[in-house]
Amino acid sequence: EIPKRDWSSDVCSSDLDMAKADAATSFADGKVIINGATLGEVLPLFTKYYALTMEVKDQALLSRPVTMTADFAGKKEAIAALEAAAMVKFGYEGTSAKPVLKDDPAAAAKAAKKK
Repeated sequence: EIPKRDWSSDVCSSDLDMAKADAATSFADGKVIINGATLGEVLPLFTKYYALTMEVKDQALLSRPVTMTADFAGKKEAIAALEAAAMVKFGYEGTSAKPVLKDDPAAAAKAAKKK
């Protein structure tokens, strides 16, 4: 008989390690989990996982923190999760209908009210 071992203290020694473990194993559950990344770090993931390249004209937005979970197969759900997490608004701009993210002051005001 193989002795049972409690791996919880060995595998993840902090909440940060747990977050990394969740993110690393999320694809097995069909989820994209992002914990504490900046919007600038998240945008290339949207290009990779959702085939969606978004432009951000206000470079200050790129430093906003993003923590979100979305289905790997659900592009609309992922966009909605990103909008809520980073307090941005997704839309299309110009005649070429280029995907863009802009600041969402209404979301920021709503978040401030909750505090």
